[in-house]
Amino acid sequence: MLYEDDMCHPLNQECEPVIKNGTNQKVKKMMSDMYQNNKGFHLVKRYSKDGSQHNVQVFSSGGQGSTIRNAISGSYYYGDKVGSKKEDLYYKVSVSTNSVDRDVVVLFYESPEQYERHLFATVDPEHKKLWLEKKMNIQLAK
Repeated sequence: MLYEDDMCHPLNQECEPVIKNGTNQKVKKMMSDMYQNNKGFHLVKRYSKDGSQHNVQVFSSGGQGSTIRNAISGSYYYGDKVGSKKEDLYYKVSVSTNSVDRDVVVLFYESPEQYERHLFATVDPEHKKLWLEKKMNIQLAK
């Protein structure tokens, strides 16, 4: 199909929305079922600053030698392996709670700020500074 022929292109005002009112629950269930079959998918419970509980979807990367995976999107960073020097380009977090299948799940983020937004956490500014310095040293060594 050509780009111009796409009937549901965002610029096409006449296109009907794919998700209609009342079907959000069905879509959420389908997405949940799809993720449940995805190796490395976990659902963790977190509390935001206002005290409300959230179910947060996370994607773990796996053991040493596996491809690093973004904890939020589940997308892979091909060429970057767990246990390699490139691992230090990412902010790495271990989650060890009863809300995941295994004892410890390792998550990779692009920055400490991304981790904070995703899991409603707070990272010490000094820790952020140390991580950024480590990341810059690795990028300069390339």
